[in-house]
Amino acid sequence: MKSRGYTNLYGVDIAPDQVALARQVANVDQPVVLARGAPGAIRLVDRARHHRAFARDEALRFLELAYGALKPGGRLVLQTPNADSPFGLQHRYNDITHEWAYNVNQLARLLRRAGFVALEAREQGPVPWGYSLVSTARFLVWRLIRAGLQLWNVAETGATLPVLTRVFLIKGDKGAG
Repeated sequence: MKSRGYTNLYGVDIAPDQVALARQVANVDQPVVLARGAPGAIRLVDRARHHRAFARDEALRFLELAYGALKPGGRLVLQTPNADSPFGLQHRYNDITHEWAYNVNQLARLLRRAGFVALEAREQGPVPWGYSLVSTARFLVWRLIRAGLQLWNVAETGATLPVLTRVFLIKGDKGAG
């Protein structure tokens, strides 16, 4: 984030072992708590699957705290494994520390309940164009596989899924008012 021009950055984690690791890596002097009106953005990457704190009730509590902490117009971005992926169970159970798996629908409902608006979910698949020839080829193959998976889901359930990659991003904004 620093390489993209952000200067007022803080790390927050509820797991003591992760806070200790962050202090070793980044020379963090003291933990930061979610204070009302503090950040313009909060980013949570791959934490929802590891901790009991992201169980159903605690997830909503965290999202409400994050909503309260954000400035008006602020943004919360979550990245987590996708329970709807064909490999969702494999991803969830390949590590003993993975305790939860969410899909877009579940997190969107929790985000809305906490007050977030302008929700948007995105796949975390191969980079489409320009990165490398291999990446472009992977992207094209993924698009074919994705189309087949959507066709399968439509045939079985009558609906499409918004995200099929193993990991996805979802963002929610705090209203400006």
